[in-house]
Amino acid sequence: MVAYVSRRLLASIPVVILVTAVLFFMMRLLPGDVVQLIMTGGQGTAVVISDEDRARVEKEVGLDRPLVIQYGDWLWKAAQGDLGRSFHSKKPVANEIVRRLPVNIELAIFAIVFSLLIAVPAGVIAAVDQDGPIDYPVRFLAILGLAIPSFWLAIIGITLAAIWFGVTPPVRYASPARDLSVNLRIMFWPALILAVSLAATVTRMIRASLLETLRQDYVRTARAKGLTGRRVVLHHALRNALIPAVTLVGAQVSAVLSGSVVMEQIFLLPGLGRLAIESINGRDYFMLQGAVLVFALIVIVTNLLVDLTYSVLDPRIRYT
Repeated sequence: MVAYVSRRLLASIPVVILVTAVLFFMMRLLPGDVVQLIMTGGQGTAVVISDEDRARVEKEVGLDRPLVIQYGDWLWKAAQGDLGRSFHSKKPVANEIVRRLPVNIELAIFAIVFSLLIAVPAGVIAAVDQDGPIDYPVRFLAILGLAIPSFWLAIIGITLAAIWFGVTPPVRYASPARDLSVNLRIMFWPALILAVSLAATVTRMIRASLLETLRQDYVRTARAKGLTGRRVVLHHALRNALIPAVTLVGAQVSAVLSGSVVMEQIFLLPGLGRLAIESINGRDYFMLQGAVLVFALIVIVTNLLVDLTYSVLDPRIRYT
């Protein structure tokens, strides 16, 4: 197990380097004068900048060196935990990421939990009632959930809840430690909306996987022994049917993270997605590179945890 995890982590290093390299050089291709944004506090207003001031600012933030040298220096420091300082606030990037990361983690956990609470029962019921009166509505709702964009669902949900019930989410974020009630109220709707698309995908996967599992020989043997249908489904078939669903959930973590960028803008959540948007607008290279690096690491670690979960669901799976 240790050897397997070590190999997976080593194999992830080239992926991280490739992601950071693409981001680093693409950011430099964006239009806009970084020096002007820095000197105007991110406003981008037309200001005449002397050559001396421009050279001084470029030297302070390290923009006077060749791009390859800049990238190598940033990557070396990032490997040591130093992600640089923000161009605008002058604060360490790592501190800002640590402050905002819990918002994304909480949102992702809630979204995945909500999706599983919806998808597992719906997928199981649809598979057991194949082509029955329950199966068709579940399949229809799953397709509908995949077709509806999350941002549209968020806007419609806020509007209708305010009109019909007079309920609106809090406009100021509060951490769980500060005010748990406000935190749950503001995180509930974005997490639920993110869960809709994920639940639709997982429901279809569980239904298809469980239908295939129910046709296996060991399931027929369990039924021949006189076990009830519920016990056969829940204790014998479902665990094996969940393996493809777990794989899908792990793969969808990146979709949840990208969707959280939109949810943070709509619900005013101070997460990494909103930080990334602000960094793009202000050409804050180090801040954006740090945020995307953390996103990439989260996806890599999640995929590793998904692989390790296989052995829990199916003890026959061993890692060497």
